Amino acid sequence: MDKFYIEVAVIVPLKKNFLYLPLSDTNFDDYKIGARVYVPFGAKKNVVAIITNVIKSDANLIKYGISSSKLKYVTSIIDNQNILDIKLLQLASWISNYYYAPLGEVFALFLPKQLRIGKLLDSIDMSSNLYINVDLNLIKKSSITEKQLDLLTKLNACDDGLKEAFLLDLGYKKTSIDSLIQKGFIYKTKVKSNEYQNKIQIKNNHYNIELSDEQQKASDQIINSLSKFQVFLLFGITGSGKTEVYLTVVKSIFKNNNSQKQVLVLLPEIGLTPQIINRFEAIFDVPIMALHSKCTDTERARRWSYIKSGASCIVLGTRSAVFAPFVNLELIVVDEEHDLSFRQHDKFVRYCAKDVAIMRAKQCNIPIILGSATPSFESYHNTELKKYHKLELTKRPGSGVMPDIKIIDVKSEKLQTGLSNAAIKAIKQHLSCGYKVMLFLNRRGFAPILLCHDCGWIAKCINCDASLTLHMHSKRLVCHHCNYIAKLLETCPKCGSFDLNSVGIGTEQLENHLKQNLLKEFNLSSDNIIRIDKDTTSKKGSLELALNSINKSNNPQIILGTQMLAKGHNFNKLNLVVILDPDFSFFSSDFRASEKSMQLLMQVCGRSGRMQSGGQVLLQTHFPEHDLWKYVKKSDYKNFVCNSLTQRLKTNLPPISFMALLRVESNKFEDVMHFLSNAKNEGASLIKNYHYKNIINLLGPVPAPMARKNSLYRGHLLILSTKRQELHVFLDNLTYYFNSLKKYNIKWLLEIDPKDIY
Repeated sequence: MDKFYIEVAVIVPLKKNFLYLPLSDTNFDDYKIGARVYVPFGAKKNVVAIITNVIKSDANLIKYGISSSKLKYVTSIIDNQNILDIKLLQLASWISNYYYAPLGEVFALFLPKQLRIGKLLDSIDMSSNLYINVDLNLIKKSSITEKQLDLLTKLNACDDGLKEAFLLDLGYKKTSIDSLIQKGFIYKTKVKSNEYQNKIQIKNNHYNIELSDEQQKASDQIINSLSKFQVFLLFGITGSGKTEVYLTVVKSIFKNNNSQKQVLVLLPEIGLTPQIINRFEAIFDVPIMALHSKCTDTERARRWSYIKSGASCIVLGTRSAVFAPFVNLELIVVDEEHDLSFRQHDKFVRYCAKDVAIMRAKQCNIPIILGSATPSFESYHNTELKKYHKLELTKRPGSGVMPDIKIIDVKSEKLQTGLSNAAIKAIKQHLSCGYKVMLFLNRRGFAPILLCHDCGWIAKCINCDASLTLHMHSKRLVCHHCNYIAKLLETCPKCGSFDLNSVGIGTEQLENHLKQNLLKEFNLSSDNIIRIDKDTTSKKGSLELALNSINKSNNPQIILGTQMLAKGHNFNKLNLVVILDPDFSFFSSDFRASEKSMQLLMQVCGRSGRMQSGGQVLLQTHFPEHDLWKYVKKSDYKNFVCNSLTQRLKTNLPPISFMALLRVESNKFEDVMHFLSNAKNEGASLIKNYHYKNIINLLGPVPAPMARKNSLYRGHLLILSTKRQELHVFLDNLTYYFNSLKKYNIKWLLEIDPKDIY
């Protein structure tokens, strides 16, 4: 038997693959690329690894620089088939190369935890299948609940039955299923099958999508481009009906009612998932699969298995859903494509799910829709370069119009916990008319600063260059950067004074003020004030409950919250939005600050008047003369982008150029700056040697805007390039230099196309 070797990627933060010898009683065909094996690694005897290559001869070992005599043996084979197909392997390789990430860590994104720790795929698939046992027309409706009837209807539409676990994932109760079994209406059998396929049904008689001329034109263009790669930017003002366009396109994909095609819809936030699922379930009689961080390990593994088998036709999820193992993907939708939630900013793989989705669409030769009322500058610029096709929705359907936006100058005005007199008057007026009101303050907690009035001491985080935020309800001081928690102090630790004052306001303080001072004036009870921020929605399902309570109620309400409220939510009878303290971006060192601020403000303004004509927005500011407000007031995002891109052209900043950010961390500031200085010197040599003088520019090194975070000092080196290909060649050489250095007491990483320089 000819010699061969197994190349694997181990799920560890190391930027190389490893070679192993095959087991003595195995042959070449036993090792499938994309399958898992156990290997000895370091002190551990059994570590899960993914096969990336099977090398047929000793001659191919030269590039690895290792003798075959020093290789260890594979411990055992886990899979007799690949669990990652060739397309997923190619996608993983692209992510690893493009984002300079360890391939093993990339594979970790593709696999649910149960598979990462070695659980067999068959054991995840093992479950009971449920079948209907009676004629649905003969069942007395009085003998079952509405939910049970819905379950029976689903089973009746599927000759092959449905997996019990699948139905449990969709929210049906185990007790409800057992009750139907006891009554003899359904029965179950143990099955082990990957072959189950849902037959999708379109509820043509239940839900008709009425489209405006603009919506119809956009839908037709996308439908005509199915089965070929094309990036569509659906640029529609808030409330213009982008979701209706998505639904129409998906409906056309499943028009034969038994299609086995699959659709992926990416959402920026978990909170949007129930809302979108409801919209899809109104049209499609098929289980809609959700993938997000709130899924348990078991739920995620089962859903991964369903998608891989083709059992799930429509998948909605947050950024990690882009790695799901689709077998026949026909369309990708990225809703709110501008949102930074699609970017993973921590861990070893700092990727953008939107860009990965575009690459996946190109790989599958299918269209992708990027939808937003405030598209990213990159996406808009790509439409000007004709790389993307722009589709515009400029009107709200029917009689809907954009809200009236007023700028309120609050200089010299005595505010009531951030609220101006004009705002209080407007809130009272709208509530008295039976409408709902939103108060937007993008700062949670009671106050961002705790200050000693006598000596000027400020409560600081022990790990970060940041102030501790006061949380009065829990009597804690919390760092919102590293989650450090300290008890609320009664006296100043520096001078012993009792005169400790809170500075600034957060959502908690605003809520307290409303309940303590304005309830009677607004003729509300405390139940009519709902706060939505990270503090109030930390428990599983709490956000969904809060959103449901808002939309099910027709009573006047005050909805108070942070940017969690800004992303795609439709609130019935919401007719007034008040924006407090929007001036924070004016003091930022981030060149994207105005872009991010404009996007956020336009999204918040767009919550008003969506369900009825009109609507009003009051924007409180200390800088009413600022240029940004003239675009906000007119809801003119398009001209804002065009003028901003002109400025970016003059300064050669993204998206005109391409950017990479070298981040360095260490427990010693001198080590950070020494490493970055050496990196810049090496970069300067590369620029000279490769004649990149007018192509690549190095900015820095400088301390990060927050120089100390999580007890580590941080520094940056910005790398700008006029050409993307040359940038990556440059970075390839620079990282090769880093890897050749002796071990520094530092951690470095490259972030490609960074959106957050903090």
